[in-house]
Amino acid sequence: MSRETRYRLAFNAPADLHADTTTHGDFQTLAGALAAAWAHDTSGGRPLGITCGGLPVMGEEDLRGAVERLRAIESECPDSGKIGCAAQVLRELGLE
Repeated sequence: MSRETRYRLAFNAPADLHADTTTHGDFQTLAGALAAAWAHDTSGGRPLGITCGGLPVMGEEDLRGAVERLRAIESECPDSGKIGCAAQVLRELGLE
């Protein structure tokens, strides 16, 4: 992970839902990681958790709730895009 990368998203890709294969993506912001979790969930994948510096930030259950909230407000924030919507949900959760 580079110095600029702060958050790591663990997820199962759609093809790997029942395998023990976990994929990781690195992000500079928590909103970026949450937006990616939303995208993976929408495409049939399974977000597993977000960490920062190896410490848990959002677990699978937290991500599931955040993604549900993102779906609910998606039509309310089309101008800000997925990261803007994710930032709004994080503010609601008191995480950003």
